[in-house]
Amino acid sequence: MPKLTKYGNAPSARVIVSFRQEQGRAMHASFYDHYTLRKITGRDTLNAISPAMNAEQIAESVDKFAMYINDSENPHTLGLDDEPSARVVPALTYDTAKDGGLIIIPGHRRFPKPGEYYDERAQYEYKLINDARMRGQPILAICGGSWKLWQSYGGELGSVEGHVSPSMPTIVADGSVGNNPQIHSIEIMDGTILKASMGWRNGDNLTQIAQVNSIHWDAPVANELVLELVDINAITKESSDMSNDSNLSLGTIEGFEAKFGAPCVGTLWHPEAYYKTRYDDTDDEQTFKKQLNLITYMAKAGDAYQAKQRMLEEFQNSISDVKRGEKVGFFSSKISSRKGKEPLHNKNEFSL
Repeated sequence: MPKLTKYGNAPSARVIVSFRQEQGRAMHASFYDHYTLRKITGRDTLNAISPAMNAEQIAESVDKFAMYINDSENPHTLGLDDEPSARVVPALTYDTAKDGGLIIIPGHRRFPKPGEYYDERAQYEYKLINDARMRGQPILAICGGSWKLWQSYGGELGSVEGHVSPSMPTIVADGSVGNNPQIHSIEIMDGTILKASMGWRNGDNLTQIAQVNSIHWDAPVANELVLELVDINAITKESSDMSNDSNLSLGTIEGFEAKFGAPCVGTLWHPEAYYKTRYDDTDDEQTFKKQLNLITYMAKAGDAYQAKQRMLEEFQNSISDVKRGEKVGFFSSKISSRKGKEPLHNKNEFSL
C-alpha cells in the first residue's frame, strides 16, 4: 500500500455499519443501510457484527435475501460499479471498526422478533461507540441508534407522541427510497456541525423548510451531565401538513453532537432516506438534498480519522527505523549531521 505521504488528499475510508438482521423480504435493514450509504458517499461499506450473534444463522438469512434481490423484477446493486455480482450484503466481520472510517449505528424495530439478537447487538453497539470515542473515530447514529450514542454520554430517554410514521423507509422499484413522509419540522441550531454540514448558514430560519421524517417513539432527555459533553443541534417544531398530528410532542430533542473530540452526531430522523427520494409539489428538492450533505460530511470525517491512523502508523515505523540506525525521511539529515558526536537524546527519547 502506498504511503499516506504520497497522497495529496486523504483517501476514502470504508464506512463501518453495525449489522442489523434483515427484516423479512422488504428492502430495508442491512441491505438498505449498505445500499443507501454506498450510493450517497461513494465509499465501500463493511459490516461490524457482535461475536455473540450466530454467524451461520445470520449468513443464511443474508443469502436468502440476496437470492430475493437477484430474482426480483428490478434488482438493485450494492456495488459502486453497479455490477450484478455486487448485490450481496457485505461479509460478516468482527472487530473491523478501527480499520475503517465513519461508524454508522442504525436503528431497530420497536418490537424485536426472536432471532434478531436485539440484546446482543445492543451490548456490542455500546462497546463499539465507547471504543470509537476513545480512538477519536467519528460516529453517525441514526434514529434508535442515536439513543445508544446519547446514553453513552450519560443521557436518558423519555417517550414522545406523534413521532412514529406508519411505515419504514424502503428501497422501491426504481432504486429510490420510498415511504418517506415528512412528519414535522425541526429547528436547527446556529453554530453546529449539523447546520454547517448540511449547507445552511447561521441565521437562516429553517423552521418552515427543515421538514423531516420521523419513526421514533422515544427521544433524548437532557440532564446537566450530558449537556457538559454534547450540544443539542435540533429540536421538534410544529407538525407538517402531511402529518397534521395535534398530539405531536414539541420541543423534543431531534439531534445532538459531541462538544469535544471527533465528530459524533445523532439524528432521530433518517437522513439517508433522502437518497433519490420522491418529491411532491410541497417539497423543496434542494432542501431534501441537504440532508445527504450531513452523511457526506461525516464520511469525510471518517477519511480524516483513517488518514491520521495511517500517519501515526507510518510515524511509529519511522521511529523504529531510526532506533535501528536507518536513514528515514526527516530523520536522515539529522542522523548524518550527528555522526561521530555524542547523542543529544537518551535511548528512550523516541518511544511512543
